[in-house]
Amino acid sequence: MAGAGSLLRNPVTLISLEKPDTIRIGLKLEKIAIKSLVFIAAILLAGHAEEGNAAFISGNFAVVSILSSRQRPLRYR
Repeated sequence: MAGAGSLLRNPVTLISLEKPDTIRIGLKLEKIAIKSLVFIAAILLAGHAEEGNAAFISGNFAVVSILSSRQRPLRYR
């Protein structure tokens, strides 16, 4: 796969193409990575709901409203 090695050397790589089960969160994209993971988790959870498309759409709106309501960046201690 062309370019996969350069992605592994890049410190801001989110998902390794050579090892798709490994998620690498870089310091520069930490906030975006967390939002992406929350969004992916909501999609996966909505996919298992009995309501199907309705749950998928409401799950997306819930994630968007949660992420847009955040005023301050995430901070770790």
